[in-house]
Amino acid sequence: GSILDHEQGHFDLCELYTRRLRGRIEHFDFNSSNLRQSLMNVFTEVNTEYEACQQAYEAETTHGTNIQVQRRWTEKISRELN
Repeated sequence: GSILDHEQGHFDLCELYTRRLRGRIEHFDFNSSNLRQSLMNVFTEVNTEYEACQQAYEAETTHGTNIQVQRRWTEKISRELN
């Protein structure tokens, strides 16, 4: 484990939540009467989940210094990306 592995985790989490946002937009009902607000709600929801996940990642890995927990997160993120 290294600081690079930890920072790669942040990057990969961003990619994971970008994919989730795209997925929700792909299945979005574009017939909504308030399209702009509805799309903003989807973005806000995914962004809130993303920020909570990033905070959990930092806390649980102790900013990458807890090597065992860092490995578990790295494996978890990798599985979700694949």
